Amino acid sequence: MPNYKDAMMMIGESYPFFRGNFYLTIINEEFDHIREFASLKESKVVSAPETWLDLRIKGSQLSQHFRRKCKHSPKGLFSYPLYLNGTRYSLHWISEAYRNSWHVLLDATGLIFGEDRLALALHRPDFVLCLLDNTHGQPSKITCLLVRRKSFDTIAPSA
Repeated sequence: MPNYKDAMMMIGESYPFFRGNFYLTIINEEFDHIREFASLKESKVVSAPETWLDLRIKGSQLSQHFRRKCKHSPKGLFSYPLYLNGTRYSLHWISEAYRNSWHVLLDATGLIFGEDRLALALHRPDFVLCLLDNTHGQPSKITCLLVRRKSFDTIAPSA
């Protein structure tokens, strides 16, 4: 049965990483199964600290990284968790990344199904990883990978 690691690897295998573009990630190295694919395809891997997601403190560093010059568009893939260490981070980063020609992977596995909301109509990441937890009857977990159609056209291999 597919799980979180499989979903991450599917993105890593299919995303068009190449020498000259970037993989900017704030996902813990232990759970980030994309970085190895980015490295193998000679993409520049940047592991940013969690503090960069804080709009009040270090957010300007993340914004500066989004604005860095790159010959290619999109510049690469930015992946970050919606929840990390009990803190919910802003969806603002999706818009900020788009304004600066980045694709976005949102790791929403920390959402609590039925309690939290995710405004995908307003903030449209290219990829969303989520985990549905069924606690009724037989407990089970379902890992979901949502891919924005427009983004899929970008990463689909050319015939």
